[in-house]
Amino acid sequence: MTRFTGAATRAQTAMPAGRSRLWLPLGIFVASRIVSSVMLLVAGSDQVTPPGWTSTWPDDPSGSRLLVNWDGYWYRTIAIHGYPTELPRNGDGVVVQNAWAFYPIVPALARLVMTTGLDYAWAAAAVATLASGAACTLLFGMVRERSDSFTASLTVAVLVLGPVGLVFQTAYTEGPALLVVLLALRSLGARRWGRVVAYGLLLSLTRPVTLALAAACGALWVVLWWRRRTEPFPVRDRIGLAAATVAVAASFLVWPTVAGVVTGEGDAYRLTQAAWVTGTEGWTTWLSGTAGLGASAATVLGVVVLVFVGWFVLRRDAAAWPLEGRLWAGLYTLYILAATRPTASVVRYLALAAFPSWPLPEVSQRCRTTRSRIALAVPVVVACCLAQWLWTSLVWVPHGPVSITP
Repeated sequence: MTRFTGAATRAQTAMPAGRSRLWLPLGIFVASRIVSSVMLLVAGSDQVTPPGWTSTWPDDPSGSRLLVNWDGYWYRTIAIHGYPTELPRNGDGVVVQNAWAFYPIVPALARLVMTTGLDYAWAAAAVATLASGAACTLLFGMVRERSDSFTASLTVAVLVLGPVGLVFQTAYTEGPALLVVLLALRSLGARRWGRVVAYGLLLSLTRPVTLALAAACGALWVVLWWRRRTEPFPVRDRIGLAAATVAVAASFLVWPTVAGVVTGEGDAYRLTQAAWVTGTEGWTTWLSGTAGLGASAATVLGVVVLVFVGWFVLRRDAAAWPLEGRLWAGLYTLYILAATRPTASVVRYLALAAFPSWPLPEVSQRCRTTRSRIALAVPVVVACCLAQWLWTSLVWVPHGPVSITP
């Protein structure tokens, strides 16, 4: 049995064992939600509306309203009022920030939950929490198939207790998007190309990252073709994966097309995104300096992150993760650094890479006794909680003028 087909078989046969161990990733996730909630309540006890943000900030910044800080306002507006049929403009006719920059799946699901009588904050939190919990069980299973339960547990724990762990229960899209990404990657591993396309379409209405998923599909095609003499890659799969790659890439245009049709302006999505760029700075990204556009501290940091993820993907010990997961982690990181502006939000964006959350499987796999596992897990968890406290108290909860946004 080849490595790839063996992974696919394990993906199909490991479910009964996975069900018997649902308590482990779910237990970690539930514990992390308690930790994040306590941090949010403590840090948010003296939250103030930032100067200049009064029009896009909760009118009662306390309690459940802490769950809809920042972009949560936009998702709340979409869930309650929908999208504008005309692009809003200022006195000079320039398009201003508006709801079309935000994708519809999360507010639509929250609106559905609101039919139970919950207000938006709790409805959105329910959507994020349920999706994130499901994503944790998937991530745990995918890592455990090639490694062990302790390594899989550390991967989940670092992800949900790390710096941006709070967003997995707030009115943000990280939880639902991670769930869809992992479902798509599992379908890649099982060679279910139709499901890959379906999840790609769903992702195209959740977050603008389908091009990264398409890149992972294309890279997988190249790897399987290269190994075709030792691992079966029949013509049917070659055609299926190639078609899935093209379809997932094309799905990136779905939301910009919807925005154009509804508003009557073909470039509505582009104009809306441009509204978030101030002054004449242009859309400078983390890796702009590598293209001769001027090196900066951001470029250096971006390259360092990219090198780290490249090391994670290519080294021998990375075999603890599925091939499709490694390809996604590397290409998604490249996509984020090449396409997004240098802001603190990159920490949140990179959470969707998921697999590098715990990058040292060779260390955790050597921990065979309870004592050695505790000795490793405790400092890792403490460091993660400290990082999350700093991010929650200094970034998520504003205490005055804003210099860093999440």
